[in-house]
Amino acid sequence: MTAYWELAVVLAAAVNPAAIAAAASELPGPLRTRAWAVAIAWAIGAGLMAAAAYGADRLLAGLELSHETFRIAAGAVLVVTGARETWRGSPVVIAVPQRGWEQGIYPLGVPLFASPSGAMAAVALAGDPAVGPAKALSAAIPVLLAAAAAALFARDCHRGGWRAAGQLVGALSVAVGVAFVVAGVRSV
Repeated sequence: MTAYWELAVVLAAAVNPAAIAAAASELPGPLRTRAWAVAIAWAIGAGLMAAAAYGADRLLAGLELSHETFRIAAGAVLVVTGARETWRGSPVVIAVPQRGWEQGIYPLGVPLFASPSGAMAAVALAGDPAVGPAKALSAAIPVLLAAAAAALFARDCHRGGWRAAGQLVGALSVAVGVAFVVAGVRSV
């Protein structure tokens, strides 16, 4: 799995821009507030992806894990996250702050743009010698930009449509997670 489009599909399944848009559609405030929130959330997500991609080798070496073994763990996280998103369509957003910068940190930044499944997928892909950090990050940035665009204009589209799309991407996340586990087991 080294083609750019394959990496982008894996990272899109992990990040799930549609679920982010579904959660963003529930945020209060005008478009200006949402724009600040999305910009902050995108920066948090891009920072996490860059840290995960460029820190993958050190992390794996520090944990004394092969990238194949970590791929199994990442696959398990993708399966669990995907199953939750398939069930709900979007993460549950509790106690939403009113100010845009706060919304950018929670709930958009963490845990949506900077999601556990996104970080695990970035480490698993960047830790693969055939992919590397630059290629993994170059596939992650457009996915995060798509998530930002979807989150910014989520209120302009039907909320139920975003949830349904989030469920479909969640199912894709389950499939990608199972593929990660199978590939990891075969390699170990």
